[in-house]
Amino acid sequence: MHRTWTCSALALISLALASCGAPQTPAPPESPGTLMEAAVRVPVARIEVTPASSLLTAAGQTTTLKATLYDAQDRVVSGTVKWVSSNAAAVEVSAKGVAKARVAVGSSMITAEVGGVKSKPVLVTVARLDPNAVVVTDAQISSGAAVLAPGPDGAPVGTQFTVTLNGVTPKAGQVLLSSGQSPISGRVLSSVPSGKQTVVTLQTVPLGALYQDLSVSQHSQVSASDLVPLTGAQAPERVERHPDGSVTVSYRLPKGGPATAGRLSAQSLPGDATLPGPFSKTEFEVGPFKCTSTLDVLLSGNLLNLKIQSKLDVDVFAQVEGGELKTLNMMAAGDITGTVTGGLDLDLGAQGALKCKAVFARLPVPISGPLAPIVAPSIPIGLGFVLDGKLKLGRAQFAVEGKVTSKVNVGFAYDVVTGEVRPVKEVYSQSTLSPKLKLPSLMEDLRLEGGLTVQVVSGVDVVAFPWLGPAAQALELLEVTAGTRLEGNLAPISTQARTDSYASSYALKSVVTVGPGSTLQNLFGLMRTRNQVKLFNAAVLLDVIQARSPNGAMGGDAALKVYQLGHINVDLNPANVDFIEGGYNVDQVVLYRDRDGVLEPVRSEPAADGQTHFEFPYMPVAGEVGQTLVFRAFVVTRLGLIPVEVNDDAKFTVTVSPDDGSSTPTPPTTPPSTPPYDGTGPWTGTVLTQWSGNEASGASGGTVSSTHTASGEASCTLGEEGADGTQTASWSLKVDERTETIDTNNYQHITTRTANLSRSGLLQDSAHPDDYILTMIKVYHLSNGVLYSMKIEVEPVSPGTVCALYPVDDENPDPKIIQGHRITHDPNPNWTQLYQVDAVLK
Repeated sequence: MHRTWTCSALALISLALASCGAPQTPAPPESPGTLMEAAVRVPVARIEVTPASSLLTAAGQTTTLKATLYDAQDRVVSGTVKWVSSNAAAVEVSAKGVAKARVAVGSSMITAEVGGVKSKPVLVTVARLDPNAVVVTDAQISSGAAVLAPGPDGAPVGTQFTVTLNGVTPKAGQVLLSSGQSPISGRVLSSVPSGKQTVVTLQTVPLGALYQDLSVSQHSQVSASDLVPLTGAQAPERVERHPDGSVTVSYRLPKGGPATAGRLSAQSLPGDATLPGPFSKTEFEVGPFKCTSTLDVLLSGNLLNLKIQSKLDVDVFAQVEGGELKTLNMMAAGDITGTVTGGLDLDLGAQGALKCKAVFARLPVPISGPLAPIVAPSIPIGLGFVLDGKLKLGRAQFAVEGKVTSKVNVGFAYDVVTGEVRPVKEVYSQSTLSPKLKLPSLMEDLRLEGGLTVQVVSGVDVVAFPWLGPAAQALELLEVTAGTRLEGNLAPISTQARTDSYASSYALKSVVTVGPGSTLQNLFGLMRTRNQVKLFNAAVLLDVIQARSPNGAMGGDAALKVYQLGHINVDLNPANVDFIEGGYNVDQVVLYRDRDGVLEPVRSEPAADGQTHFEFPYMPVAGEVGQTLVFRAFVVTRLGLIPVEVNDDAKFTVTVSPDDGSSTPTPPTTPPSTPPYDGTGPWTGTVLTQWSGNEASGASGGTVSSTHTASGEASCTLGEEGADGTQTASWSLKVDERTETIDTNNYQHITTRTANLSRSGLLQDSAHPDDYILTMIKVYHLSNGVLYSMKIEVEPVSPGTVCALYPVDDENPDPKIIQGHRITHDPNPNWTQLYQVDAVLK
């Protein structure tokens, strides 16, 4: 489902700007031109420009940029460079790469180009420093920062640290700036000589304490190929980088995760009225996931994979006037795509909510210039999920597979007059994420009233004063989530049948949310603002139903005579048979006989893609005369959830009457002693056999209990005999049988016999390799649900098997015509078989 939404909400990228270059004395004037033309001698593959950023402190100051050219073999080559300034009104660049400030405050991105190959842009900033500022170079810094104490109340601003300097001794009260690749900054608390060096103690200060006036505009690009996986204890199990630039990150969750709130036994869950919870909120970690829960839950899992594809253009504009932040605008536009596969295991029985989020990797946002000493931004990409409501599941597994694709144009602006952060957001989002629920054992009182949300999580984080190393604090500025929510009300079919006006149902929603990060307010403390910043609230930008569970109506022959063949129909709503785009969600439709709240399976019809109409043949037997039979239909979906009734309290009734209104015919119990025909030629016409039934038995010998259900149909159309003596036949066979037995050793034996065949050919043909009844025998241990053994057998089916003629009660006296049927019925166990022939001897 595709949607475009434009809303107010703070946006997807919060960035920063800059380390600085040392101010220089004015150079001799250069030509203000922006390019120099000439032929390229050797093809250029890559261009690097140094320095990566430069800081000028007055109009007229210059700095010289150097472009180094490389060929495809990474060898230095020569060529004619064209220099381009993005804002020549603020900073112009000559043909020789000399950048000159034309204003007192401003910035420009400078690019070198040769033969259509462009360098990454470098930032040249013109700014007024704080009057007490001292600028040092990389050569003057002998050691990195050593943290002494955190800031007040743990805030990033005010953190105390020391550095060792060469050739410079700043005074207490001055502010220190680095112009090189070591972006150290802070207010000097003390300077202590140590030999030929000076040990300086400083504390971190906001951007406005370093610059009196500043105006910076910067553009950068990030893509999935730049992705940096997490390290240490949060490192992924596997990282795969693909030729198209996408990256797959895989995590394996530990088995047997933490229990909370004193776990309940899955075998003895209380009734809905006494379902415990919500419990007090607890926090815990499972692998990379950080979770909060008010549920009674055991969480573990297997392998989770997230394939990341992204490309974003990031623009930042920051303005400081009089040492105070006046403007901070941040915008990002591009694509973010996450493809998810994997699963989570849960063991729970309570009401409340479970929320988990994990960052799998980060996309660093490259910045340079004045903001680089203050913040190092990145775009986190990971997964999150929420499970909430009344949840009585016992052991369950949620598997998820699909893709979330979002085209974003997002951003925010700080307004100093009102102190408000004003968000703007446009999102075009498509999701095919499809959560699936798997239950090893279906409890009779299982209920799920709530939802499961699976999301790709992104946004913006920054590290404050990144040069502090491990002591640097990470700030969450913005969170953006996009994914799907599966919500509904699910219960076993027996509960649906005995509860009036209730049918299980569920819906899949596309959900996109944007909200401020937990520490966004701290970002403005790093910049220096005198006003209290007013943040926006988290907002749901998209909450649209993609699809619903299948539903429909029942119909058919409401009045039948005994042994009259009728039909019960189920028609599904075409709008709800596809759960996601192109994903037909009906596996089969099952018809049940409702005997005072006890459901007996009658027949199941497998579904073909796109099918909405299902027919179930039914023939009343003698014991049902005078009764009103109640039937219910359920849809088994490919999503793997609990079967859903086709509608609220959906049932269809059939009234059974005698054949002639006064008596009930009794079907013959023994076949005739001779065949129903006398002739030697071939028979042409139709043969139909239908059967259905069920039985159950209790303890016997080594068996604790046993149930058996079966249904099927064999039909054949016999064609004319050819000149060569062969005869054609078109036939079909459907078989659906299931036997479940529990033995005294606590093993469950499940045997299924299935077939859905259709073929045309010669009656004399032998069995085709693809035509067989498949028998599958599985043995499970009931204590843990583990599959103990499995065996598969095949039973070949030939045309002669399906098309054979057997004795019937012939209603036509002509010996060359057979028109009749044979019905057998055994009420205990409940088995019924119809055999019908309509054939002519040729």
